[in-house]
Amino acid sequence: MNILSFFRHLKVINLHVPLRLIRGQVFVLCLAGFLRFGSLIGFGGALSMALAGCYSFTGGSIPPHLKTLSIPLADDTSVGGGPQMRETLTQQLVQAFRRENAFSLVQERPDAVLEVTITNVTESIATVQQGEQERDKQIIVTAKVVYQDRVKQKSVWNGDKQFPSTQTYAIAAGLQGREAAIDKALRQIANDILVAVVSGW
Repeated sequence: MNILSFFRHLKVINLHVPLRLIRGQVFVLCLAGFLRFGSLIGFGGALSMALAGCYSFTGGSIPPHLKTLSIPLADDTSVGGGPQMRETLTQQLVQAFRRENAFSLVQERPDAVLEVTITNVTESIATVQQGEQERDKQIIVTAKVVYQDRVKQKSVWNGDKQFPSTQTYAIAAGLQGREAAIDKALRQIANDILVAVVSGW
Protein backbone atom coordinates (compact mmCIF):
# COMPACT_ATOMS: atom_id res chain seq x y z
CA MET A 1 0.00 0.00 0.00
CA ASN A 2 1.47 3.35 -1.00
CA ILE A 3 1.18 6.63 0.93
CA LEU A 4 -1.76 7.96 -1.09
CA SER A 5 -3.65 4.70 -0.69
CA PHE A 6 -3.00 4.73 3.07
CA PHE A 7 -4.46 8.21 3.54
CA ARG A 8 -7.36 7.41 1.24
CA HIS A 9 -8.40 4.56 3.52
CA LEU A 10 -8.18 6.55 6.74
CA LYS A 11 -11.53 7.09 8.47
CA VAL A 12 -12.63 10.56 9.49
CA ILE A 13 -12.42 11.11 13.25
CA ASN A 14 -15.73 11.90 14.91
CA LEU A 15 -15.18 15.15 16.82
CA HIS A 16 -18.22 14.51 19.00
CA VAL A 17 -16.49 11.77 21.02
CA PRO A 18 -14.50 12.68 24.16
CA LEU A 19 -11.09 14.17 23.46
CA ARG A 20 -9.24 11.34 25.22
CA LEU A 21 -10.74 8.86 22.70
CA ILE A 22 -9.60 11.04 19.82
CA ARG A 23 -6.09 11.05 21.23
CA GLY A 24 -6.15 7.25 21.26
CA GLN A 25 -7.37 7.07 17.67
CA VAL A 26 -4.73 9.49 16.43
CA PHE A 27 -2.00 7.59 18.30
CA VAL A 28 -3.09 4.33 16.66
CA LEU A 29 -3.04 6.00 13.24
CA CYS A 30 0.44 7.37 13.90
CA LEU A 31 1.70 3.93 14.95
CA ALA A 32 0.01 2.24 11.99
CA GLY A 33 1.67 4.70 9.62
CA PHE A 34 5.09 3.87 11.02
CA LEU A 35 4.56 0.10 10.86
CA ARG A 36 3.04 0.10 7.37
CA PHE A 37 5.58 2.39 5.73
CA GLY A 38 8.50 0.63 7.39
CA SER A 39 11.04 3.20 6.26
CA LEU A 40 12.34 6.68 6.97
CA ILE A 41 9.59 7.99 4.70
CA GLY A 42 7.03 6.12 6.75
CA PHE A 43 8.51 7.45 9.96
CA GLY A 44 8.41 10.97 8.55
CA GLY A 45 4.78 10.53 7.54
CA ALA A 46 3.82 9.20 10.94
CA LEU A 47 5.74 11.98 12.65
CA SER A 48 3.98 14.56 10.48
CA MET A 49 0.65 13.08 11.45
CA ALA A 50 1.65 13.24 15.10
CA LEU A 51 2.61 16.89 14.86
CA ALA A 52 -0.38 17.92 12.75
CA GLY A 53 -3.08 15.78 14.35
CA CYS A 54 -1.96 14.75 17.82
CA TYR A 55 -0.86 18.08 19.21
CA SER A 56 -4.18 19.85 18.90
CA PHE A 57 -5.96 17.12 20.88
CA THR A 58 -3.48 16.34 23.65
CA GLY A 59 -4.28 19.23 25.95
CA GLY A 60 -0.70 20.36 25.42
CA SER A 61 -1.75 23.93 26.14
CA ILE A 62 -2.31 23.00 29.80
CA PRO A 63 0.93 23.92 31.59
CA PRO A 64 2.62 20.79 32.94
CA HIS A 65 2.67 22.17 36.47
CA LEU A 66 -1.14 22.23 36.61
CA LYS A 67 -2.20 18.76 37.70
CA THR A 68 -5.15 19.39 40.02
CA LEU A 69 -8.23 21.56 39.61
CA SER A 70 -10.92 22.88 41.92
CA ILE A 71 -14.40 23.75 40.63
CA PRO A 72 -16.33 25.64 43.33
CA LEU A 73 -20.10 25.95 43.23
CA ALA A 74 -20.99 28.23 40.35
CA ASP A 75 -22.34 31.69 41.12
CA ASP A 76 -25.47 33.20 39.56
CA THR A 77 -25.95 36.94 39.16
CA SER A 78 -28.63 36.61 36.48
CA VAL A 79 -32.32 37.32 36.91
CA GLY A 80 -35.08 34.86 36.09
CA GLY A 81 -32.98 31.78 35.45
CA GLY A 82 -34.02 29.68 38.43
CA PRO A 83 -32.34 28.70 41.70
CA GLN A 84 -31.20 25.30 40.45
CA MET A 85 -28.92 26.65 37.73
CA ARG A 86 -25.87 26.99 40.00
CA GLU A 87 -25.96 23.35 41.01
CA THR A 88 -26.77 22.16 37.49
CA LEU A 89 -23.86 24.02 35.88
CA THR A 90 -21.44 22.90 38.59
CA GLN A 91 -22.47 19.26 38.11
CA GLN A 92 -22.10 19.56 34.33
CA LEU A 93 -18.61 21.06 34.73
CA VAL A 94 -17.48 18.33 37.13
CA GLN A 95 -18.81 15.61 34.83
CA ALA A 96 -17.15 17.16 31.77
CA PHE A 97 -13.71 17.46 33.38
CA ARG A 98 -13.91 13.97 34.90
CA ARG A 99 -14.87 12.57 31.51
CA GLU A 100 -11.89 14.21 29.84
CA ASN A 101 -9.53 13.42 32.76
CA ALA A 102 -7.31 16.42 31.98
CA PHE A 103 -7.00 17.22 35.71
CA SER A 104 -7.47 15.51 39.03
CA LEU A 105 -10.40 17.30 40.68
CA VAL A 106 -9.72 18.29 44.29
CA GLN A 107 -11.23 20.60 46.88
CA GLU A 108 -8.14 21.57 48.85
CA ARG A 109 -4.80 23.03 47.73
CA PRO A 110 -5.48 22.83 43.96
CA ASP A 111 -2.99 23.85 41.30
CA ALA A 112 -5.76 25.73 39.47
CA VAL A 113 -9.24 27.03 40.25
CA LEU A 114 -12.13 27.46 37.81
CA GLU A 115 -14.75 29.93 39.03
CA VAL A 116 -17.86 30.23 36.87
CA THR A 117 -20.63 32.79 37.14
CA ILE A 118 -23.95 32.75 35.27
CA THR A 119 -24.28 36.39 34.28
CA ASN A 120 -27.34 36.62 32.08
CA VAL A 121 -30.48 34.76 31.04
CA THR A 122 -32.55 36.39 28.32
CA GLU A 123 -35.67 35.12 26.63
CA SER A 124 -37.49 36.26 23.52
CA ILE A 125 -39.90 35.07 20.85
CA ALA A 126 -38.07 33.19 18.12
CA THR A 127 -38.18 34.77 14.68
CA VAL A 128 -41.36 33.94 12.77
CA GLN A 129 -42.54 34.68 9.26
CA GLN A 130 -45.21 37.32 8.71
CA GLY A 131 -48.69 35.90 9.32
CA GLU A 132 -47.40 32.93 11.34
CA GLN A 133 -48.23 32.36 14.98
CA GLU A 134 -45.52 32.57 17.62
CA ARG A 135 -44.65 28.96 18.37
CA ASP A 136 -41.11 28.99 19.76
CA LYS A 137 -39.10 30.93 22.29
CA GLN A 138 -35.38 31.52 22.28
CA ILE A 139 -33.40 31.54 25.51
CA ILE A 140 -29.78 32.67 25.85
CA VAL A 141 -27.70 31.75 28.90
CA THR A 142 -24.31 33.42 29.35
CA ALA A 143 -21.55 32.61 31.83
CA LYS A 144 -18.16 34.14 32.55
CA VAL A 145 -15.09 32.32 33.87
CA VAL A 146 -12.20 33.19 36.15
CA TYR A 147 -9.40 30.63 35.69
CA GLN A 148 -6.55 30.98 38.20
CA ASP A 149 -3.11 29.40 38.28
CA ARG A 150 -2.47 28.99 42.00
CA VAL A 151 1.05 27.62 41.50
CA LYS A 152 2.35 30.75 39.77
CA GLN A 153 -0.19 33.01 41.45
CA LYS A 154 -1.67 34.49 38.28
CA SER A 155 -4.98 34.62 36.42
CA VAL A 156 -5.19 32.77 33.12
CA TRP A 157 -8.67 34.25 32.52
CA ASN A 158 -9.78 37.12 34.70
CA GLY A 159 -13.49 37.02 33.94
CA ASP A 160 -12.92 38.13 30.35
CA LYS A 161 -14.03 34.79 28.93
CA GLN A 162 -17.74 34.76 28.06
CA PHE A 163 -19.59 31.56 27.18
CA PRO A 164 -23.08 32.07 25.70
CA SER A 165 -25.46 29.31 24.66
CA THR A 166 -28.65 29.83 22.65
CA GLN A 167 -31.45 27.28 22.79
CA THR A 168 -35.02 27.20 21.45
CA TYR A 169 -38.10 25.55 22.93
CA ALA A 170 -41.74 25.30 21.98
CA ILE A 171 -44.09 27.71 23.74
CA ALA A 172 -46.58 24.85 24.06
CA ALA A 173 -44.04 22.95 26.20
CA GLY A 174 -44.41 25.60 28.90
CA LEU A 175 -42.19 25.62 31.99
CA GLN A 176 -40.96 22.09 31.38
CA GLY A 177 -39.71 23.02 27.92
CA ARG A 178 -38.03 26.16 29.28
CA GLU A 179 -36.21 24.22 31.99
CA ALA A 180 -35.08 21.62 29.46
CA ALA A 181 -33.71 24.39 27.22
CA ILE A 182 -31.81 25.92 30.16
CA ASP A 183 -30.35 22.54 31.11
CA LYS A 184 -29.21 22.04 27.52
CA ALA A 185 -27.64 25.50 27.49
CA LEU A 186 -25.76 24.82 30.73
CA ARG A 187 -24.50 21.50 29.39
CA GLN A 188 -23.19 23.21 26.27
CA ILE A 189 -21.52 25.93 28.35
CA ALA A 190 -19.78 23.31 30.50
CA ASN A 191 -18.48 21.50 27.41
CA ASP A 192 -17.35 24.77 25.81
CA ILE A 193 -15.45 25.71 28.98
CA LEU A 194 -13.76 22.30 29.02
CA VAL A 195 -12.65 22.64 25.39
CA ALA A 196 -11.40 26.18 26.03
CA VAL A 197 -9.32 25.11 29.04
CA VAL A 198 -7.87 22.04 27.34
CA SER A 199 -7.11 23.74 24.03
CA GLY A 200 -6.03 27.08 25.45
CA TRP A 201 -8.62 29.10 23.51
